[in-house]
Amino acid sequence: MSSVILKEKIEKLINAGYSQSKIAKLCGVSDGAISAYLQGKYGAKDLSQIEEKISSGVEIELKRLDRSGGNELPFIITETAKIIANVAVICHTRRRMGLIYGPAGVGKTRACREYARSHRNTIYLEARPSFTARTIMLKLAKMLGCNTKGNQFDVEEEIIAKLKNSGKLLIVDECEHLNHRALETLRTVVYNGSNTGMVLVGLESLKYALIGTKGRNEYLSSRCLANSRVKALSASETSMIVQSIFKDTSKPVLDAFFAETKGNIRLLENTVFEVQRLLDLNPDVVLGKDVVKFAAEMAVLA
Repeated sequence: MSSVILKEKIEKLINAGYSQSKIAKLCGVSDGAISAYLQGKYGAKDLSQIEEKISSGVEIELKRLDRSGGNELPFIITETAKIIANVAVICHTRRRMGLIYGPAGVGKTRACREYARSHRNTIYLEARPSFTARTIMLKLAKMLGCNTKGNQFDVEEEIIAKLKNSGKLLIVDECEHLNHRALETLRTVVYNGSNTGMVLVGLESLKYALIGTKGRNEYLSSRCLANSRVKALSASETSMIVQSIFKDTSKPVLDAFFAETKGNIRLLENTVFEVQRLLDLNPDVVLGKDVVKFAAEMAVLA
């Protein structure tokens, strides 16, 4: 690849919103390397080596920026998105605690992130299996810009002071990963301590964890005043999403997308992108049920 073409591809990423620092990280080079390359500061001795590194990273990232405009489907207001927005608004405006639960792959995370994106006073935190009461407080403290030095009590007091009267909402996703103590710490610090609204989001198992045994989680479950279960995509919602990518798709093909993905938005997303890849590689192929079936099989294997 010539230097001119490579520089054009770097500029394409920059125009798509990538910083030079982010491009450097993708390519495995130092922050100043991209700037130096664009300014022609590399000598002949080092040029080929730096171009090889930059070219590899840039090419892979450009492939991710497919014709859908990214690696996610366009956000469609589904029934799940409506339910999550409704619970979030209640908890946000009334400073309540809510619970949203349902199967994996139905769009909970995307809907939560969309609410946080459109409501700037919302904190979105995604729990991890390794989180303890201590680590989730440290994570929240860093997100709020609090001082994380000191013992657990000091960190919690910093969080309470930062959240109190801030009008914020905390959405904690994938809460099924959190143990009893971590959930209780969130309740006592965020909800009780600072009087801040909070939404707990997770799989079906989260509901049963909150019900608990012998009333262990009764403090939590009794305070979740806005509770909703979300379900898989309907056939009409699947069709809406597919048609946002493939215009004028026939009903048999739309039905095939629903039959193969069964309302799972994550599988639908993978299937759609696999269909795109197949059509790009085979310009003469027409989108039909057989293409959808093959793409769905590939998406499951992926």
